Amino acid sequence: MVKKKLLGKRRIYGGIAAMALITMIFFMQAHAEEIPPVTTDEFGQPHYTPIGGPTYISDVTPIWLNATDDASGVNATYYRIHYNGMWHPQNVTDGYGGNTNITDINGTCWYVYRSYNGSSPVDFGPLYLEDNCNHTLAYFSVDNDSNMEEVKTTIYYVDPTPPDTWIVVDDPKWPPDAFNATHVTTATNIHIMHKDDMAECNVGTKYVHYRVWNGTAWNPDWTAVSVGTEDAILTFNESCTHYVEFYGEDQLGNTGEVQNRTFYVDESPPTITKEYGQPFYNDTIHDFITSQTPIYLNASDASAECDVGNYTIHYRIWNNESGWSPWMNGSRNENVTFYIGEECMHYIEFYAVDDLNNTLPPGNQTVYVDNTPPAIDKTVGEPSMPLAVADGYYVTTSTNITIDAHDEGCNGGAGVYKIEYRIWYNGTWTNWTEIAGGSNITFSEECIHYLEVRMTDNVGNVEVDNETFFVDNTPPDSTIEIGNPQYPGTGGTFINF
Repeated sequence: MVKKKLLGKRRIYGGIAAMALITMIFFMQAHAEEIPPVTTDEFGQPHYTPIGGPTYISDVTPIWLNATDDASGVNATYYRIHYNGMWHPQNVTDGYGGNTNITDINGTCWYVYRSYNGSSPVDFGPLYLEDNCNHTLAYFSVDNDSNMEEVKTTIYYVDPTPPDTWIVVDDPKWPPDAFNATHVTTATNIHIMHKDDMAECNVGTKYVHYRVWNGTAWNPDWTAVSVGTEDAILTFNESCTHYVEFYGEDQLGNTGEVQNRTFYVDESPPTITKEYGQPFYNDTIHDFITSQTPIYLNASDASAECDVGNYTIHYRIWNNESGWSPWMNGSRNENVTFYIGEECMHYIEFYAVDDLNNTLPPGNQTVYVDNTPPAIDKTVGEPSMPLAVADGYYVTTSTNITIDAHDEGCNGGAGVYKIEYRIWYNGTWTNWTEIAGGSNITFSEECIHYLEVRMTDNVGNVEVDNETFFVDNTPPDSTIEIGNPQYPGTGGTFINF
């Protein structure tokens, strides 16, 4: 059996001498002196090795090269590093990683990790890999009998960078930009996103840390969410100002800078009111308007400190002919003015919604549109006689003309507001005079008169009635004519029947 020494010049030939103990001992000693050292690499914290994956370390992870030799003892340990397409050291001046102890072995430069040379010993360890991504560490040791170990290699993935974290906001939110929203509700999910790919060989996020300031305290205080490939989700429990502080931590403990976002939690719906312009009348039960009455819907979203401040008004109208109209809406942050063209009963439904969909149930109000003026109730007393060829009457100054009115609008109308009259006589109109319903009017002079009656209801609808009256207080003239035969006599005229 033949053994060859790796670096030595001589060869040892040994064999098993038959039953010679001294020969056996000599062989075992010689064989032990030919076994090279054994070097192992060890790494400290932080490190992470996923199942079936490579070993990840950071730039502060120590790596030790530990060599043993049971015979002559370890003389020196050497290493090289392959990174970014080249081996280090490139030459005797390449102090990559801070090690300037470099030697040339058979034309290749190696870093001296440890050397027990009595004149200039070296103990560089531990070593650190400072650049991102994969490194190949090659190493070997030599013993004091010049036995050289075969070169071993280990691949390390170096990740010195923390995860990147940011917030994405679900609906409802405002502005609608998921990355820049500032106003939310208690139903809004706040996603703390993470990504550990700032470098090619990053190890992956382990935790997202966050805490929430609710206006009085940090609640919750720092919370670590184990995320893996998922994101951390939080919601707010109270209204108004909240701060969210957050950062990411990867599997190696690399942590990012603490970031802060401010959110305003708005749970308050906009307020909305309905008002009628003029003409308008309420009889303590019903609202009456006309088609010329403006209807105002006014909203506001500033009742609470953290309100989003934007609103949109929605409304629709019902009538008994066509039912409900489609929902209509005003412009954003603008109040609404509208009119109702048809007469009679209408329902108005309305509500306001803010940019976070906060709203109240629709308000509903009933209104009666009355475009019909009152009608006159006029009675011409005695003595009187209708004109034969025109609208009017023959009356005397003692004839009572009774004036009243009733409203013919929807649902009984808004009601008669006032009755007025004036009289034309001899080319001149009197002033308008207001009277109560059921009042009597008479004329003072003979001859032609015009009686004009004006009736106004409570929403301003006006009806005017004009009628002609001939006032006659003069009795007729009468004469007697006697035919023949006749004979004038004392005290009378004699005739023959």
